[in-house]
Order: sequence, then C-alpha cells, then structure tokens
Amino acid sequence: MGMTTDMAGLTNRHHGTLPTRARARVWCVASAWGLFLVALCVPAAPLPAKALLVETEGSGIITKTTPAATNANGAMVWNGQQWIVNNTWAHKFFVDDLGTGDRLKPHNVQIVNSSGTFMNYQVTRSSYQYTTGRRGGGRFRYGAVEYLILDMVTGKSVLLRSRGSGNGTAQPYFNIYIEDDVTSGVQQQTTALRGDPVWYTYVATTAQEAAQITDAQSGRTGEMPAATDTGLVPCSAVSGCRTGYFLDVNNGSDMGGKSYHFHTESITSGVEDLGSSFPVDCDIEWMDAQGDLQELRFFPEVIGEGVFFDTRAAPALGTGASLLTVALLACYGMWRLRRGRIGGTRSETTAYLASAGVSSGT
Repeated sequence: MGMTTDMAGLTNRHHGTLPTRARARVWCVASAWGLFLVALCVPAAPLPAKALLVETEGSGIITKTTPAATNANGAMVWNGQQWIVNNTWAHKFFVDDLGTGDRLKPHNVQIVNSSGTFMNYQVTRSSYQYTTGRRGGGRFRYGAVEYLILDMVTGKSVLLRSRGSGNGTAQPYFNIYIEDDVTSGVQQQTTALRGDPVWYTYVATTAQEAAQITDAQSGRTGEMPAATDTGLVPCSAVSGCRTGYFLDVNNGSDMGGKSYHFHTESITSGVEDLGSSFPVDCDIEWMDAQGDLQELRFFPEVIGEGVFFDTRAAPALGTGASLLTVALLACYGMWRLRRGRIGGTRSETTAYLASAGVSSGT
C-alpha cells in the first residue's frame, strides 16, 4: 500500500495535480499579479483641478466725449490705437476657489521716490517750478517733484508731475502723461490726465511736450470726475479688491498685460479753475516673463508753495522797494520752511527758494 501511495503521488505530480492547500496559494498569488497588471494598464483618475474664479475691481466714472460713452467700473482698455470706453469693461484678476479666496497672484509692490533702474523701467526724479492762479487773487509759485519713467522694452515714457492744491506742501496730486503703446504705423500720441482729472489726447506729442500744454479745450477727450477710496473694499465674501481707476493694456496686468492704476481723492483746492477730485498716487503694474506681478508705486510731492501778487499796474517803487520785496520773500520763504510749507530734498528746496530770489542758507 505504501508503494502504491508513493507511486500514486508520483503519478499525480507527473500529471500536474496539486494538493488543495497548494492550489489555493497559487490562486492567490496569480490573482494578486493579475490585479497589479490591470492597475498598470488602467489610467489613474485625475486629481481634481484647481478651480479659478475671475473677479473684477476698480471704481470711478469715466466719460468719453466722442464717441459718447461711459464706464462706471473705473476702467478702460487700450486697443492699439485708442482707449476704449464702454459700460462693460472692468479690470479683472484671478482668485482660487479652494476655500481661501486668496488672490491667485499677489502684487510685488515697490514704492519709488528716487532715481534708478527698477526692473524694466528707468526712473529719473527731478524738481521743477511753475506758477498758477490763486482763488481770491494773486498767484501761487510752486516747487514740485516730477518722475520721468522710461520703459526700456517699448521705449515709451510716462511723466508724473506733482502739483500743488493751495494747501502748502500738503494734499499734492499728480498730472499724468502717458505715451501710448500704439501699434506699428499709428502716429505717436500721449494721453494726459490733468487736474480733476480731465482726459486729453495729444497726437504727435511726447509726454514731456504734452506737459507744456495748458489749453483747457485742445485735445480734450473726456474726464474722470469721481473720487475713489484709496483702501481695499469687499469684492466678495472671501476676497478683497482694490478701488481706483485702471487703464488696461493687453487685458491688464493681472491677465498678463500692463495697467496704469491710480486713486483720486477729494481736495479743497485754493487753485483757480480746478475741480475737487485729483490723482493722489500712480502705479505701473505688469506681469513679468516669469508670470509674477510687479508694481511700481509713486506719490506726488510738493517742495514749496509761495504766493505773490501782480504789481505791474502799481506805480514804480524804485530800487529800494525791489530790495524790500526780496527781503519779504526771504522772510516768507523761511517762515514757510519752518511751518512745513517747504519740503523735498535739500537740493530741491534750494532750487525752489532760488527761483523766488531767496537764499536757503547753508
């Protein structure tokens, strides 16, 4: 019987028959390998995509005279030949939808108050003097700071000229001159935002040339009369947005292009023929080659304010009176300096006082 059993076992092995327990082990191993091979062949389910939302920001009224158009979102867009104003355009930006509501790309802000090279831009800070009419009679003499900002990629410039409002060195504002990014074959032009601000377009004119134009009607295109809050306001339940005016190029900075962004504030002006709402800052924003958002921010600065009256109709008073006038100007300049009516760097202050025939001392 033992021989029979052994022979039977040998016979079973030759025919490939395994005991029940061994067959179970083989089946488990084969099944595992089969499942593994199936997993390799079937593509994995994709991870949930990061959801993005597009929101808008900006505030203020823009009116264009020809063709007549209005935008209540504080935004207009450049089409290569002119600024387009309609009732739908708004400055856009991305936020995520994963619970935080954070802005997808924050702005890297750099406040600029000196000359230098800042990424794609060459900035030149300088001072200049001007006179303007005073409400109630006489004229203001101002020393103020200006920034000439050259885009080293496009060769276009932006000129920001600080202006006084009749409040000493306090409450200055900007006149803004932008050389537009015209397409090839289109004549160069400059967009000017002066005073309240009123919007002007000057054809075949650089920013620096446009700054010399004072005519109130020539080139007048529209206006931006509304004051805008300078802070953040709720844009949705989970995100904030910025107020102010946006001039968007190539769909705006947050969408891969460029934007000029500024706020306006109500100012009680002592200067004649001015309104009541003025640009109190100006940003140049753009997306760089790495996809990061860059922003250069500028603020206006008045160096000094003086008042003088036109005495051409008065009788000639002789040399003694002229010396007295200079002496009074000197006293007035020193008094303004002590009362915070004169600011800027020392060289800018000296230049301003010199323009009035006053020595600032050493």
